[in-house]
Amino acid sequence: MRENKFRLDLFHRLNVVPMALPPLKERSKDIPAFIEYFLKCNGVDVKNNGAPEKMSILFRHYTAQDWTGNVRELKTQIDRLCLIANNDLERLLEFVNNSYLDNESRLKAALEKAGGSRRKAAALLGVTEGAVRYRIKKSNNKHDKGA
Repeated sequence: MRENKFRLDLFHRLNVVPMALPPLKERSKDIPAFIEYFLKCNGVDVKNNGAPEKMSILFRHYTAQDWTGNVRELKTQIDRLCLIANNDLERLLEFVNNSYLDNESRLKAALEKAGGSRRKAAALLGVTEGAVRYRIKKSNNKHDKGA
């Protein structure tokens, strides 16, 4: 508002009851409840035989990767998984195990195969060059925090 980039009248309309919520990464215990809710919204049967154990794999994946996104990003990722897996929990978990858990090593392999070219690595992975740059930056930040 001070920089005249946000309308003052709109701010006052939206700011009826200010709520301060910590980022999702500080509430990682909430992630399983969000995932279960988003799966249900997509029509995934989360109560069938063995589903709770199977879903624990999904929960561990998202809480173990130090989720830095917000709730909307988590919803988008779950929605995407449901679309790709045709709302089948087995296929969804298979996709998570094969694709998401191994992103960093797949990126490194693609960069090596492409001779360090981000554009060629992106083509090999079937993503945009911007996505490759983002993953490299995210990977470097993760390793810097651990040092």
